[in-house]
Amino acid sequence: MMKSAVARTGDIAELGKLKAALGMSNVQVGQSIYDAGKSVYNECCLWTSEKDLADPENSDRRKVDKMLFLSDRVFAKEESEEAYRYETLRVGKLFGLYDKFAMDDRVAAIAVPFYQRALSSTRTKLDTVSADMLQRARGTIGIPDDTRDDLHQATYLAEVEALLAKGSFDADDMDRLAQMQEVLELEDFAATRLREQLTLPLFTHAIETTVADATPPTSDRAGLYASIIQRQGELRIGDESATAALVKTFRNILEGILVEASGFVSVENNADAATEVATMIRTKRAVVSLMAKSGLDAAAVAATYLGEKPIGSLIKVDQKHRTMIYSGYLAQTLLANDNRLDDESQQNLLEFEVLTGIDPADTNTIYADVCGPLLKT
Repeated sequence: MMKSAVARTGDIAELGKLKAALGMSNVQVGQSIYDAGKSVYNECCLWTSEKDLADPENSDRRKVDKMLFLSDRVFAKEESEEAYRYETLRVGKLFGLYDKFAMDDRVAAIAVPFYQRALSSTRTKLDTVSADMLQRARGTIGIPDDTRDDLHQATYLAEVEALLAKGSFDADDMDRLAQMQEVLELEDFAATRLREQLTLPLFTHAIETTVADATPPTSDRAGLYASIIQRQGELRIGDESATAALVKTFRNILEGILVEASGFVSVENNADAATEVATMIRTKRAVVSLMAKSGLDAAAVAATYLGEKPIGSLIKVDQKHRTMIYSGYLAQTLLANDNRLDDESQQNLLEFEVLTGIDPADTNTIYADVCGPLLKT
């Protein structure tokens, strides 16, 4: 069996049958495996360089790994965990492996690819595979629970990616994913989060595009809102996750504009900062108008979709820079309008104050600082 470096799952069953046929005790099996390990060491390690033994593709290294794998599987049938660990580490020490973790890593190098192939077959032959079948396979080759979870999630995610290649899910896709979830024994929460790893970025892109399209006052915001709902349905995203994605995306868009404005006021470029403020307010109004098509009023839209914390409070635009932007916008507007504030500019200032959480007391100070010198002249 050890003449070949290729490990086969059938070897495990053959060793079990051989033990039964010979009527061997666990102690006798343990000694026989240990003796076989010494033979493998003499053949593969005694005159092989450490560099070659460190190469997983080297034939001698592969024989050693096969020896470790088969001994682990044989000793897994020991009556106690202590006996299992004693026997496996006794063999492992022959090859310089002195603890459980080092031994487990080498065994996994054989076991995991076996199970990955089984999971790949599960995707192609889903109707013929059950959770029980996979459980038996794991028991045979020795896949621990944490490794099982990682491999099952990766398999489900690969299936989601394949089905999503056309850009959306249909009813048949969801039926298939439900079947795969059952076979892989994934909880609903885990399956949903795995799907959302791939669907939420697509949904976010759709939101960003929609906000850009909704910014012109003449845009068809009812139609654009309907497109968001349609995209949510195509991607099978639940309402709670969709709302969270909308909030995050809207805030990211507005905060991105705020960061640009902050950069301009930092170099005393009030003109471009004022342009960014106007863009930010125009975008915010588009968002409110867009989401009002859901039936909510403006106040409810702001509370639901713009978040509880002021824009900029969770990124590197601190209160100081937000007040600098406010001050810069006020100064630039007065400069451009013969020291007067028209109704639109006043409304922009008020909305910027509320949106970014500037203290009204600070705005009074800003007005005094900016407008005071003008009054003196």
